[in-house]
Amino acid sequence: MTRRHQVIHSLKRAASSASWMVVRRVLWTTSLCTLLMAMIGTLGCEPASSTSSVNEQIKEEENAPEANQLGAVDRLDNAGSDFKLPSTESEVTPVSSNASQVAPPGTAVLLLTGPLPTASATMRQEAEALLGELASRPLQSPDSLEVQARFHFMFGQNAEAEKCWQRALELVPNYAYAHHGLAKVAMLRSEYSRAKELLTQAIVDLSGNEDVVHDLHNTLMKLGEVSEAIRILDQYVERNGGSADSYLLLGNAFLTQKDYARAKESFERVLSLDPESTRGQQGLGSALLRLGMRTEAQQLLEKQRARRQETSSQNRSAEEVFAAECSDYSTRYLFAARVYSQLGDQAMSEALLRRATELNPQSTKAWTLLFDFLQQHDRLVDAVLSAEHMCEINPKHASCHFTLGVLRNRAGRPKEALAAFQRAHELAPESPLTLESMIRIQVQQRLDIQRATELARKLVSLRGLASDHELLAQCWAVQGNLDQAFTELTAAIELDPANVNYQQAMEQLRQARGESK
Repeated sequence: MTRRHQVIHSLKRAASSASWMVVRRVLWTTSLCTLLMAMIGTLGCEPASSTSSVNEQIKEEENAPEANQLGAVDRLDNAGSDFKLPSTESEVTPVSSNASQVAPPGTAVLLLTGPLPTASATMRQEAEALLGELASRPLQSPDSLEVQARFHFMFGQNAEAEKCWQRALELVPNYAYAHHGLAKVAMLRSEYSRAKELLTQAIVDLSGNEDVVHDLHNTLMKLGEVSEAIRILDQYVERNGGSADSYLLLGNAFLTQKDYARAKESFERVLSLDPESTRGQQGLGSALLRLGMRTEAQQLLEKQRARRQETSSQNRSAEEVFAAECSDYSTRYLFAARVYSQLGDQAMSEALLRRATELNPQSTKAWTLLFDFLQQHDRLVDAVLSAEHMCEINPKHASCHFTLGVLRNRAGRPKEALAAFQRAHELAPESPLTLESMIRIQVQQRLDIQRATELARKLVSLRGLASDHELLAQCWAVQGNLDQAFTELTAAIELDPANVNYQQAMEQLRQARGESK
């Protein structure tokens, strides 16, 4: 091995201590395909949790649609790492004799694999067949009962939903989703003290669930406990960030408390997240008037009037209503898919996952779970094909193309993966994750080192992590520019002086440059 190759090899070893927790355990002697498989759980804004509840992740999809729609580079969860439901097989009970109407065996899967429903009635028929099939199972788990309850609740069958949630609690007394579901029923009955009791139990395990927090906040407001309602929601927003809906609730609570300055701040945050929010504009106008800022309030009023003139109708169109309904069904199908996976019915699980993506093509959670399922069953080729279809449906969403790149690379198609990453880069040029993926694949495959160097310099400027400097050092070393490699590796060591691999790479680099020890 030549001295130059020794340096490159040493730098590759150093890369195994990059900033990700998983990548630290991956040596650069492995292929980039293997590296990405290790990286796959950390390619987004937050680390994946191997212990997080499956249902919690689904709840997040339903409760924070804006944050989970495709449009920014998202994490692709570890393939199959959390697909199975957390319930144990012992947490089951015989189905009751008064189960919902049972469809003939196989009806649900036939409907789910048939044409996509184009009307509410057809979609409900499909869901009712699924509900009947689930209810006919001889054994019931808390998760299965939760799925049934959610469908019943959506259909307005509150008594049936309540029975399912009660049965789930009989199996698992601290089953948080049942507490939340029963609280929703209590709220509909204006039983706010009961709802508060249930939500207080639910939030112990679901403190990061926005829907639970909102329900508890609203319940406390109904009970006149305004300060506590603000504390609960303010704490959630501080820890998890908030949607426009969260800040809207906070703003209205501050108005009730006559804290108009904080109300103004909250409504301004609403409009920063959703500039067209009518309720946000109205709330801000109220806060401005109470603060004596009449000129600003008048300007906002004129803006609202102009907006109303531009919009022919303030009501949602029939298409928008149906799309929202499809999204609701999609979320429930994701729950059901996990239940059927637990039951070992993989055909039904896949049918539900695919239908979920059809009903809500913008749902990152639906696509991610489908890819997880296919990879878990050694169907990487199918996962790639599905990702390509996802990109056809969402051609201008960077996260789709980024995910396609990851899957293609895992399938051993690095050049095609690079093409997908490049498209993601065109759509989101400031994404450090996309930049890094492009650089690593070009360095590993020796495709365009000069271009990789340009991108690495941009990555250093954009993010500036130790691993970014080390990656740029690799680019220079591959080109034989050991002086520049030395400069960048020195910067990496300054940022991460405890990194043993960086130190070993530096020793090799010094020897290659003819320096004495």
